[in-house]
Amino acid sequence: MAGFVDKPEPVQVPGLVHLHTGKVRDLYQNPAGELVMVASDRVSVYDWVLPTEIPDKGRILTQLSLWWFDKLNDLVPSHVLSTEVPEGAPADWEGRTMVCRRLSMVPVECVARGYLTGSGLREYEQDRTVCGLALLLSGVVFADRIGKMDPCLFSAQRGEQRAFFFLLHRRRKKKQRLWK
Repeated sequence: MAGFVDKPEPVQVPGLVHLHTGKVRDLYQNPAGELVMVASDRVSVYDWVLPTEIPDKGRILTQLSLWWFDKLNDLVPSHVLSTEVPEGAPADWEGRTMVCRRLSMVPVECVARGYLTGSGLREYEQDRTVCGLALLLSGVVFADRIGKMDPCLFSAQRGEQRAFFFLLHRRRKKKQRLWK
């Protein structure tokens, strides 16, 4: 189960069509068919959006993303076309807006696990594995560090109609289709 404590109403901007309100970002389409992504100050914890916001969080997320897109531009181009705020948009959108080209989404995300919580804990309690990998420790409990190494990075697939992730690993018992 996931969702908003109080789901916000989308901002109405002339010339933009609201497409989606996510946990942190709002998505619009401009008249040219480009996507306008606006990062909010909302806080998401374990797939729940809390009512209290962090001031300027959206600006920081956007600037951090732009920094990485710039650093990686020689390796892979990004989807960002501009950071221009659309005409008629609230002044608050300054510094938190990215105008982007449409791309085909690959519904795979990454999960970093360093401590035993959430779905990793449930899997460990049931199978003594985390992301399908045997955990060779005994007596591990909630929030214990997973091993003595650095955190592990696992891929995850967003459920098509669910707000949680399926954990993927090489030794999965059941084959799952990754994309349409």
